[in-house]
Parts: sequence; C-alpha cells; structure tokens
Amino acid sequence: MPSGRISTEAVIELRSRLALLPSRSRERRVLIQSTAQLYEVS
Repeated sequence: MPSGRISTEAVIELRSRLALLPSRSRERRVLIQSTAQLYEVS
C-alpha cells in the first residue's frame, strides 16, 4: 500500500506499539523509520 499516505489502521498500530516503548529508546526510532520507509513518507 505504499502511496505516500499512511492508513488510519497503520497509525493506530504504530501508536499502540510506540506506547509500549520508552520515549528515548532505539526501538522507537527504528519502528518509526521502518514505517515511514514502508509508506514512502518522511
């Protein structure tokens, strides 16, 4: 579904996964970067 636009479901899933991680963890950055790359957004 890469089109430069992230689906609502993907945002909800991302937020729920981020909520489980500390605010300054490396895993958060990796998760955000991989999601952005998947949907071709910055």
